[in-house]
Amino acid sequence: METTFELVKEGKLWDFPGGIHPPIRKEVSTAHPIKRFPLPDHLYLPLKQHIGRGGRLLVAVGDSVKKGQQLTTGEQGALPIHAPTSGKVEAITDYPSAHPSALPEPTLVMRPDGNEAWVTKTPIDNPLQQPAKRLIQHIADAGIAGLGGAGFPAARKLSGAPEDIEFLIINGAECEPYISCDDMLMREHAREIALGIELLVHILRPKLVLVGIEDDKQQAITAITEATSTLNVEVRAIPTKYPSGGEKQLVQLLTGREVPSDGLPYDAGVVMHNVGTTFAIKRAIYDGEPLLERVVTVTGDAVGQPGNYWAHFGTPVRHLLEQANYQSKHGRRIIMGGPMMGFTLPHANIPLVKISNCILAPSENELPLAGKEMPCIRCGQCADACPASLLPQQLFWYSSHHELEKAREYKLFDCIECGACAYVCPSEIPLVHYYRKAKSELRQHDADALKSEKARIRFEARNERLEQEKLAREAKHREAVAKRQAAVAGRQGAQDAVAAALARVKSKQTTEVADAKASVDAQGNLVPDNQQAIDAREQRKAQAAQRRAEKVAQSTQKDSSATTDAAHSADNNKTTVAAAVARAKAKAEARKEVQDNKEVASNSEVVDNASPANEAMDAKKAAVAAAVARAKAKAEAKKSNNAAQIAETDSTQNTATAAAIEDSDAAKAAKKAAVAAAVARAKAKAEAKKQAQYTADEPSNSDVTQDEPNSKQAAIAAAVAKAKAKALARQEAQKNQQAASSERATDDSPGDK
Repeated sequence: METTFELVKEGKLWDFPGGIHPPIRKEVSTAHPIKRFPLPDHLYLPLKQHIGRGGRLLVAVGDSVKKGQQLTTGEQGALPIHAPTSGKVEAITDYPSAHPSALPEPTLVMRPDGNEAWVTKTPIDNPLQQPAKRLIQHIADAGIAGLGGAGFPAARKLSGAPEDIEFLIINGAECEPYISCDDMLMREHAREIALGIELLVHILRPKLVLVGIEDDKQQAITAITEATSTLNVEVRAIPTKYPSGGEKQLVQLLTGREVPSDGLPYDAGVVMHNVGTTFAIKRAIYDGEPLLERVVTVTGDAVGQPGNYWAHFGTPVRHLLEQANYQSKHGRRIIMGGPMMGFTLPHANIPLVKISNCILAPSENELPLAGKEMPCIRCGQCADACPASLLPQQLFWYSSHHELEKAREYKLFDCIECGACAYVCPSEIPLVHYYRKAKSELRQHDADALKSEKARIRFEARNERLEQEKLAREAKHREAVAKRQAAVAGRQGAQDAVAAALARVKSKQTTEVADAKASVDAQGNLVPDNQQAIDAREQRKAQAAQRRAEKVAQSTQKDSSATTDAAHSADNNKTTVAAAVARAKAKAEARKEVQDNKEVASNSEVVDNASPANEAMDAKKAAVAAAVARAKAKAEAKKSNNAAQIAETDSTQNTATAAAIEDSDAAKAAKKAAVAAAVARAKAKAEAKKQAQYTADEPSNSDVTQDEPNSKQAAIAAAVAKAKAKALARQEAQKNQQAASSERATDDSPGDK
């Protein structure tokens, strides 16, 4: 029994289920050779023109570029795009895409300069001697994608192929009506296509190469057969039937093998490339030219000059139609692609991309608009026409009612969107429209589910990581506790010794405290240790006060003797006047002293705790004040030139001095003397400024300061004397008031007059 490979080599052909035979209408576009249009004013280059992601821009607005210069990167599976001609980048913006939705997508806008200045080309010398990996990388750098309509990157298809590939199929079927670009390319560039086939054979090492061309393209079949006569290539003329150019359908026609559902031609031992892709591979490797242009069929009854034209990528559809003498009055629709798988453009500014093989502008009579959609009558013609052996009717129900998972179960993604079901539908239901919409929704649903699954995996991984960290911390904690317990057990002996030492120290401290307490209790009724010093200080104060009083008495006796002599020589009237003046002065001094004593008494509580140094200073100031008072009295006596006044004043002073001497024994009362000293300090602070001024104005103060002791004991004694003098002054003031009263009574008596 012959194997499949042997049958294929013998030229056997198979068939695929379904299929239709629509009007071909290709003769209008194949009457003339391929022509070239002039460049448009602007080229609009989408950054993504293939299946997959777009690349990253390498140029910026304002840059000048040369023909063939790379504009985007080809990293991470992306295909780069290149400048179709030389010119300047004017903008990078969103522009309507070559898609049924015409949604805007990132687009590079450039203005051609007309110079066609090429970048340095990089062909590969002796490519058939180079490793396949280098050739594949060169094909990727050239930005070559499948030009048959799918746009799958050619380099990925080559690099992903297994080593045991049996068949390399070159697709030249071009089964869709109106489209003839591949036909004309095979007629005019068969030799270049043959060189491309040779390169693919070098890369893939297949057992057999098959070229499938529909039998209505006899000129193309002849040209390819002649060009590949020296190669191990089999050219097969397949029946004209739509969609024989589909990937899975052509594999089944030429090899009798079916590509599994959700599978690839690799699973059938096949790698397939379009003739346009094969030609682009030859130009990239042998000529060093990246993919910049392609042959586009411009046809339809509304086109005045239908044919096939070389068109740069990014050329607006409007420019092609204008160059082909488009008559808008004959047609209102513009279709990108063929009548079966193409889509209507919203406007004519859509740019050409790598998968744009046809621009169709039919008249209304040529390709009438679809009528109103009517209910399905379950005729089953769609199932008979389906080349993928699907159930279009069930897919329609599930897609239109958003039962997407049911549609998936019925192999929605096996649909090649050929449009055969819609073509035969008597109810004019746009079935492919529903299928495309359902596929888009399922893809979005799958993408969301994938995101959710990734998030769930990350969440579970995070929880697991946190749990492991928690267990690790607990284990570490237990280990640390065990170590501490072991360390405590090891140090138990040392801790016992420390505890014993602490107990001994505590016992010793307790004993010392008890002894101290007993000593305090035993001495509770004794006089404090500093009592002797206090007694000595009080005794010194008393002695100093006594010495001071003796000195004052001596001085008073001298003044008294002198005053007595002068008094006897004075006139009686003058004596009386002087006595009255002296009494008045005494009354004024008494009133002032009473007021000062009140102020001193109010301040006495503040100064009880003054230091000994302040006591000495206050005593000194008090002594100065007393001297000032005496000096003033003497001056008043001199001014009146009355010896009697002086005698009266001295007599008053002598009386105060005698009283101070008589009461000097009171200095023994230590507490009373301390209070008096505090009062003196308070008054000294209040009158500090006034006393200083008196001291500066009265030279007679020197007599007093010479008599003051220089020691601390003398200062303390002076303070005590002053306090005592103030107390006696109060008593004297009271006596003087009484005496004045009695004198006024005596002066008023008849005897005195």
